[in-house]
Amino acid sequence: MAPTLEEVDDVEDIDNMDFDPADFDPKNPFSKDNPVAGGVGARLNPTAPPQQPSTSSAQAQPQPQTSRMPQGGPFLDSDADMSEFGDWQVVYPVYFDASKTHSEGRRVGKAMAVENPQAHMLMLACREIGVHVIYEAEKTHPKDWANPGRVRVLLKDGSKSGLPANTVVKNKRHLFRLISDYLKKHPATENTPKESPMYTKLSQMSGAQLPDSFHPLAVPRGWKINNILPLNSRALSSGEQSEEMFNQMQKMFPGMNMPDPPKQKKIKVRQR
Repeated sequence: MAPTLEEVDDVEDIDNMDFDPADFDPKNPFSKDNPVAGGVGARLNPTAPPQQPSTSSAQAQPQPQTSRMPQGGPFLDSDADMSEFGDWQVVYPVYFDASKTHSEGRRVGKAMAVENPQAHMLMLACREIGVHVIYEAEKTHPKDWANPGRVRVLLKDGSKSGLPANTVVKNKRHLFRLISDYLKKHPATENTPKESPMYTKLSQMSGAQLPDSFHPLAVPRGWKINNILPLNSRALSSGEQSEEMFNQMQKMFPGMNMPDPPKQKKIKVRQR
């Protein structure tokens, strides 16, 4: 009997809004089951937009327990720092990506999606909304390898971090709508990657090699890659200059790896 062809995806559809898909992908170099030696990479300390409340309102609101906040600069340095924020909600740029379908990772309706969302844009949105947020530049959604980065957001009281949640945001669905509103008012441009904390820090280093363009250099047929990519995207990597830039980023953020492109689909031949 003639053989038949069957397409097999390398990564199963494991994305779920109730857990972090990056921690369950066996090929993700940043999963909990595949720890990266040397630290956790580029993660910003929890931040919220600066506010100037009145004396009465300041007395009425619970104060953050700053004694439990990581110390020593804007970036978190170890997994011990992150242990207090593991119960925060994870949000990826792909959730808002207009070029993706729901099966490809989008989590909002088409009307709420935008072109070229990036993780640091989510961070800025959360700051404007008024929720505590952590920017994790090195984490990557398994279905969006070319667009690394995500944020963690505090939505509920009782977190191990000891920080109070913003009661204005009712739930994750409400947060997505507020983030979408921000992204639509602040669309990505050619300069968007230069607004990220990683670009700012790298540009301050002596002799740093920065890319001239943030567009993908080559897009294989059938792959969906955004037109504007973050600084640490492997889709930008080509030539000695780009490789030197990645080496500098890995020295600057110990433990930070950039994921390689996913493997192509495998074809199994079954004899019947």
